[in-house]
Amino acid sequence: MPDQAGSNRLLSRVPVVFWAVTVLVAILDLITKSLAFRRLPDLESAPIVLVRGFLQIVHSENRGGVFGLGQGSAAWLLFAAVAAVAVIWFAHRRDSRPLLIQLALGLILAGALGNLYDRIAFGYVRDFIDVVYWPGRHWPAFNAADSGICIGAVCLAIYALFLAPKPAPKPDKKSGRR
Repeated sequence: MPDQAGSNRLLSRVPVVFWAVTVLVAILDLITKSLAFRRLPDLESAPIVLVRGFLQIVHSENRGGVFGLGQGSAAWLLFAAVAAVAVIWFAHRRDSRPLLIQLALGLILAGALGNLYDRIAFGYVRDFIDVVYWPGRHWPAFNAADSGICIGAVCLAIYALFLAPKPAPKPDKKSGRR
C-alpha cells in the first residue's frame, strides 16, 4: 500500500497544464502585441482591415482598466499583481485538479501577466483587436491577454454550473435520513 502520509495537504503537485497554458498564451500575447505595434507604430497609423465593416487591427493604448475604466490609475498594477498571486495559489490547490479548471486558471494568469508586463514596460496596455458590432459602433479594442482572461472566466463558469461535483445532501435532523 503506498504511503499516504501528507495526502491531505492543501497544495497539490505542480499543475503542468496550468503552467503550460500560462506560458504559451503569455508568449502568444506578447508576440501578437509586438507584431501589431511594429506594423502600427502610433495612434495615427491607419488600421489594417481584416474583415471590412467587422474586424480590424488598430493601435490602441489602454491606460485604464477593463474596457478603459479608471484611466491613469496605478491601482491596476497592484490589482494585476494580487490577482496573479491568487490565481497561482488556486491553481496549486488540491481541489483545482480538474483539467478545465487548470486550463481556465492558466488562461487567466497568462492574461494578467501579459497586461501587467505592458503596464510596467509601457505605462499602458497595448490593445489592437477592433471589432465593429454595429455600423459605426466599436467594441473596446482588446488583445490576446484580454481574450485569455474572458475565455478562462467562461471556462470557470461552465465548470461551476455544469461540471463541479454536487455537495452531499445534509442529513435530515428529525429523521436522520439524507
